[in-house]
Amino acid sequence: MAVLVHMTKDGGRRHFILGDRPARIGRADDADIHLEEPLVSRTHARIEKNGDVWVLQDLNSRNSTHVNGERIHEHRLIHGDEILFARARCLFLAVDDNETSGSLRDDGLIVEEP
Repeated sequence: MAVLVHMTKDGGRRHFILGDRPARIGRADDADIHLEEPLVSRTHARIEKNGDVWVLQDLNSRNSTHVNGERIHEHRLIHGDEILFARARCLFLAVDDNETSGSLRDDGLIVEEP
């Protein structure tokens, strides 16, 4: 399992759990991961799992996608990667499937429930 954490402009965080099917990221209302940011394209990017690997692909967005400061077209994600969809800042967290019995904290980490 993996989680995409969107750090909002007001200091908040939105967590998106990534599943087995590809997730479309963008400003469109029907995007799997909806980012209400003016510079994000309607259909900006896609994240999907290929075997044990998570792959991020920019879908020819107008304002590009960056991972750890580098502009990408396609990128193999690893835990802790910082992603910019235009100016929308996100963090990719790979989570061990054995740790999913907990809940997400505000900092994006999994915590065990009593």
